[in-house]
Amino acid sequence: TPGHGLRGMGERAAALGGRCTAGPVDGGFEVCVELPIEGEA
Repeated sequence: TPGHGLRGMGERAAALGGRCTAGPVDGGFEVCVELPIEGEA
């Protein structure tokens, strides 16, 4: 997926079945990416 920045990160995460959230937290900024894991540990 082409793109830069937070929107591109969200698009790439969604393409892999995950999600990306970002926003202000406690005087800073947080980016969280969750991706599914395949296989067993």
